[in-house]
Amino acid sequence: MEGLYCFVFVSVAKQSSYCNVFWIAVSHMLLAMTEKFMALTAKDVTKIARLARLKVSDAEKEHYAAEIGGILQWIEQLQEVNTDGVPQMVSVADVRLPWRADVVTDGNQAEAIIKNAPQSDYGCFGVPKVIE
Repeated sequence: MEGLYCFVFVSVAKQSSYCNVFWIAVSHMLLAMTEKFMALTAKDVTKIARLARLKVSDAEKEHYAAEIGGILQWIEQLQEVNTDGVPQMVSVADVRLPWRADVVTDGNQAEAIIKNAPQSDYGCFGVPKVIE
């Protein structure tokens, strides 16, 4: 479930106008908390703001405590879902990328590449002499 917490807070950080560092600090602090989340207090928000090196006023602390508390309640609801037997996945679409043989080739386009060279000799790029 740790991946879920990070996903939730990174998603919120991308969608909100608040500082991303603040939300990253929130996610790291919450990962250290127990399975059952407690209500955040102004003291917790002060600690998070200090970790994120942000100055937060007292009025903002109450606002952030309420907002983060709402997110935590949503996470508690998600934890009630039975995920036993559900395989982990990285995408909602089960798409397999095509594989090719790992074989070293020259690309079979040597002549087309040499045509673009300003000078060529014996099928190789011609370059000016740099060592006398």
